[in-house]
Amino acid sequence: MLDAAALDSFERDGRAVLPAFLDAHQIADIQAHLHQLQREQQLKRAGIGKGSALQVVNEQRGDYIFWLDAQEVPSALQPYFQGMESLRSQLNRYFYLGLHELEAHLALYPKGAFYKKHSDRHQQGSKRVVSAVLYLNTTWETTDGGELVLDLEKGTSEKIKPEAGKMVIFLSHLMHEVQVTQRDRMSITGWFLER
Repeated sequence: MLDAAALDSFERDGRAVLPAFLDAHQIADIQAHLHQLQREQQLKRAGIGKGSALQVVNEQRGDYIFWLDAQEVPSALQPYFQGMESLRSQLNRYFYLGLHELEAHLALYPKGAFYKKHSDRHQQGSKRVVSAVLYLNTTWETTDGGELVLDLEKGTSEKIKPEAGKMVIFLSHLMHEVQVTQRDRMSITGWFLER
């Protein structure tokens, strides 16, 4: 899961890229599940904020999401949840982060959608420590856009192409954005929470 290079990257920069978190068959199963949810109109416009402050702001983000329930995992998503549990254990073992549980949602960015620069730690009472994005997009080209731009702690930024099977993990307080996508962009976004 986390090899020596990924561990070093996470310790140095607060982020790591895992190029093959799931295999092509597992990704295809999740894609099919996401498309089924889309056909059933179960994806909802994503908002910003938390609780009673949650609101849809078109100028900030344009994705559609479906929250996942770790207690009722469809077969297509079992490899994801199993992999995330292994990842949580490794992060706790190597970095003593006290990660307790996972919250996650499927996300679909239609053509033209984006998510402006933000942090995943809510201003009031966030328990998010580590963010994790698994990409579900096959044959992604540079001209398709939709890259994750992650601001690193040393004043630099990194642009990450959303390619199928790739997982990006980063400290949730780091600022980041999703650039405008030129085609449907699919992912699972998860957050490891502290107690």
